[in-house]
Parts: sequence; C-alpha cells; structure tokens
Amino acid sequence: MCNRLLRSFGILATSCLVLALAAPGLAQEQWHRQYGGGYGYSRDATARIIRQAQVHGDQFVRETDRAINLGFMRITTEGRLNERSRDLERQINVVHDDFERTDDRDAVRSDVQAAMDIAARINDLARDGRLNYQAERQWNMLRSDLNRLARIYDVRQVG
Repeated sequence: MCNRLLRSFGILATSCLVLALAAPGLAQEQWHRQYGGGYGYSRDATARIIRQAQVHGDQFVRETDRAINLGFMRITTEGRLNERSRDLERQINVVHDDFERTDDRDAVRSDVQAAMDIAARINDLARDGRLNYQAERQWNMLRSDLNRLARIYDVRQVG
C-alpha cells in the first residue's frame, strides 16, 4: 500500500514538473505563432526591424530630396517620388506606433499592408533607373526591411 502510494506520488510529481517546464515554451510558441508569422521572429526582433525601417526610411527621404535638388530625376518622376517617400516614412511611423501601443497583430498587419502598398508605388517609380546611387542604395535597404516585415505579417512583398 505504501509502495503504491509512493509510486503514485512520484508519477504526480513528475507530471507537474514536466508541465512546469513546458509552460514557458508553450507561451513562447504561442507568441511566435501570433507575432512571428511562422518565421520565428520574436517581438524584440520585430521591433528592431521596424526601427531599422524607420532609419532607412528617413535616409531614403533625405537622399530623394538630395537627388531632386541635384537634378538626377525627371520632373514628372521627382514630385511623385518625393511625395510617396514622405507618405511611406509617415506610414512606417504608424506601424511603429501601433506595434508599441498594442498587441493586436491584425491592426499592425493592416498598417504594414498600407506601407507595402506605398512601397510598391515607389518601387515602380524607382525601377526606371532615375535614382542616383545613394538614393537607390537607400531604397534597396528600406525595401529589404519592408519585405522582412511583410514576411512576418504575411502580406505581399515588394519587388
């Protein structure tokens, strides 16, 4: 009787230990499924990508302004590109603000989708080869950041 009781207690203790060790892993897996889009990005990694996109977005705006001032682009292209680059910069800030403010993946996903829509229009303008080297380089880095966000939030990528 005592042996049977001791054995039952051992099984119960082992079960509790296994559940206690598995609970943090299950919570982390849930977060990755909810925020990582199956690509294994943590919330911190996603925040870093968003901040990097903000920096590259600011640099892209500066370089497009510079390219316009130096006359590297056609008149018809420069106004649209300048306007779109500023729209994208603002939208990336919206993504950042919503990401920091809420855990609602769908809200952030719709913000990322809006940023990708603007980025697709910029990509169409940039493809004609009228950007100077620095502006093109900044666009490629920004587009890479945006495509990483698109993969995380499972939206259409650009170029």
